[in-house]
Amino acid sequence: RVPPERIAPSEWLGIASCLFRTHCPNRYTVCPLFNEPTHIPKRRIARLLRNLEDHPLMSFLSRLVCCLALLAISVQSARAAKPVFKSEIVSAKTPEHRVAIEADLTGAKKLYLVVADGGDSFGCDWAGWGNPKLIGKAGEKKLTELKWKSASAGFGSVRVNANCQGATMRLSGRPIENGIGTHANSIIEYDLPAGFTSFEAFGFVDDGGTNQGCGSTVRFLVFTEKPDAQYLNTGT
Repeated sequence: RVPPERIAPSEWLGIASCLFRTHCPNRYTVCPLFNEPTHIPKRRIARLLRNLEDHPLMSFLSRLVCCLALLAISVQSARAAKPVFKSEIVSAKTPEHRVAIEADLTGAKKLYLVVADGGDSFGCDWAGWGNPKLIGKAGEKKLTELKWKSASAGFGSVRVNANCQGATMRLSGRPIENGIGTHANSIIEYDLPAGFTSFEAFGFVDDGGTNQGCGSTVRFLVFTEKPDAQYLNTGT
């Protein structure tokens, strides 16, 4: 191998830019700097980067890049919104096919309702938020009376007082007249009105899914900040 070339101080900045903007510290053949104006000839940077594989500073830079990447991931994870309520898996085997939901909204300006699949894909994961309401000094308010800011469902669509296909919501054969029907994976976003500090509802699996006998396992989560994508992934 050709001994490492002498690198001028003015060239280190351009080389460091290439290294720190490369996801894998051992990939020297692709340099984002090549597509930007630079006073260093492209061929010289490519040659210097190849020679840097054996440069004493390379090991330090590689470790530093990896440490910075891990630190960025840790910071991002720490900043990720945490649920103020998270249920166990709800399925046709759950007593009454439902779970009580209570969430503290003190100081919150947003409300996010999430239905995630139970880890066995989202087949037949018809779900609903029964009797959802906001509670606080302003009294009680049905959530079905508020217009959401955004809503999405893994199948069909999010609907007020109807299941994800537009039919009557049913829980073990009984109709649910006040609620929000959806299908995992689902997220519904609301702007919270003033005067409310808690949220109550019951989460349930709709007969439209359980009658098909192909899964119907979901988890209900409540957030006051935008949830991270991980909470909508299979197995969350």
